[in-house]
Amino acid sequence: MTDDNERPVLLSGLWAVLAGGLLLTLLSMWVVEPPSGPCGSSGSGSHSSFRDPSWDVIVPLLVLGWLLLVVMEQVLSITWRGRGKLAGAIRAGAAVLLCLTGSCFFLSPLVACT
Repeated sequence: MTDDNERPVLLSGLWAVLAGGLLLTLLSMWVVEPPSGPCGSSGSGSHSSFRDPSWDVIVPLLVLGWLLLVVMEQVLSITWRGRGKLAGAIRAGAAVLLCLTGSCFFLSPLVACT
């Protein structure tokens, strides 16, 4: 028996969220310098969370690029293939929300601790 209806791929629309989140997590583990004291304890604002202070600019740009790629993936037709409008919209909203949540709660404290 052949099935004419295409089954939606389980992870379609979530690849950018998962791959980007994994890459940013691995990158943050590699470039983050363990703090010697509490964040902002010196009061001078000259401390960086990263081994190289240039990452203070690079990480927010990477996060912005990650968000842009997630939104772009949600517009692709393959993301919506085999799904209804409501299911696709919920999945797209969840992907963008997951990306925003991950960047705000996990990566922004690293940048804010400068």
